[in-house]
Amino acid sequence: MEICTGFMLSAIKYGEQDAVLNCFTKEQGFMSLFVKNIYAKKNKKKPYLSPLNELYFKINHQQKSNVLKTISSVEPCWILDCNEDFSAMSIVLFVADFLNIILKNETPSDYLYEQISELRTKIEAKDHQCHLIFMINFLKNLGASPYISEGDFLNPEEGRFTNAMYNKYFGAEISRIWKGVLQSDMPYDFSIPSSERRNLLESIIIYYQHHIPNFREPESLDVVKQIFD
Repeated sequence: MEICTGFMLSAIKYGEQDAVLNCFTKEQGFMSLFVKNIYAKKNKKKPYLSPLNELYFKINHQQKSNVLKTISSVEPCWILDCNEDFSAMSIVLFVADFLNIILKNETPSDYLYEQISELRTKIEAKDHQCHLIFMINFLKNLGASPYISEGDFLNPEEGRFTNAMYNKYFGAEISRIWKGVLQSDMPYDFSIPSSERRNLLESIIIYYQHHIPNFREPESLDVVKQIFD
């Protein structure tokens, strides 16, 4: 029996009562796990599967190596508290979708795990720009962060700042925000004007599409855009 601690990213229902869970764990990095009877009528643990909840998993290793690992027990470690805040819940869904795409091949990383923990804290504190900061800084983990130079406009294709504007999503103000976040020692304290947050998100998605192989738009992208309206 092995115990892992991890963040819930997605739960895919399998049959009537079972599920496949995608999680990022402290001990093994990204994992897909099988849990039985979690959707049974009498099972009170279904709410644990909400995105970004931090959970303890007991994993059964008495099985063939090529079979999806089965969870024998799941218990709460840190349940995210933002159910009454539509904006926060939209951010939670979006971040979980984003991480589910971007972490598929990630191995264990205490630093990355702490980054996700810090982001959760910001979400609970009703910081409605924190996901934008997180996504820009996360590029450093991927080795795809823009090269900082003296230009006023970020060119997402080249991954550097230049003197010519690439397109409307990478104007002077959006590029200033990118550079400010990347250079800040306390990036979550960097203030992003509310009027620029939608365009900033668009620019981030474009940048990831240029630099991260197989990256796709998170399914909840349209949902999180509503918080900027």
